[in-house]
Amino acid sequence: MDKISKKEKFPFSKIIIVAFVFAILGQIIHTIGAIITMPYYIDPKYFKIWSILMMPHEGPPPISFTIISLAFGLINGLIFASIYSILKKCLPGSTLAKKGMFFGLLVFLLAGISMFFTLALLINLPFALLIYWVFESLIFYLVLGLITANIIK
Repeated sequence: MDKISKKEKFPFSKIIIVAFVFAILGQIIHTIGAIITMPYYIDPKYFKIWSILMMPHEGPPPISFTIISLAFGLINGLIFASIYSILKKCLPGSTLAKKGMFFGLLVFLLAGISMFFTLALLINLPFALLIYWVFESLIFYLVLGLITANIIK
């Protein structure tokens, strides 16, 4: 049977693996980012900005915030991996690495940059923190695109 007429199975198990990688990698990168930008989180003038889930009181976020973050990461990871799986043959690049990095960059441009503009317009956050989040997001999506391409071949 030639490749064109052969139906491919949707890679559910690989998508689930990517979802877990997404959640765990996101937690690691965002935790490192939070440590680096901690002065913004502990500055009393920004206390009212943070959600009740993240900071129900002064001090570090409760474990429930981490659990909810991981659950949201899994959901986002399922979406990310599913879309990659659907689009992978259409992505430019001669190698898996190039395809994955392109997809990561595309998602960053759609999600990361638009989120930056939205936050800058709606929430009173320091511009430097927003810029840091943009770079954190870029690194996350590029690395995740690379990993995703290697899992969902």
